[in-house]
Amino acid sequence: MPIPDHTRLSRRAQTLTVQIPRRQRAGPIHVGVDSTGLKIDGEGEWKVRRHGAGKRRTWRKVHLAFDAEVKEALAVEVTPEAWTDGEVF
Repeated sequence: MPIPDHTRLSRRAQTLTVQIPRRQRAGPIHVGVDSTGLKIDGEGEWKVRRHGAGKRRTWRKVHLAFDAEVKEALAVEVTPEAWTDGEVF
């Protein structure tokens, strides 16, 4: 069986409808919140070493809220780097 290439997968993904079922909750839940940074823009490290300091790197923060008991994601937000978890959730 041939393996589909990236183009075919991309075309099919555009028409794919996914509905993720949500669990019914009977009472209060314990929510955990965490975040991590992503470097999304900037010169490569080699270029900076070779030619000197480049422009300031651009970062984004990914914030995740999850149900700590069942490890299910409840919310995801992407923000500028300076935002805190408390400002998002």
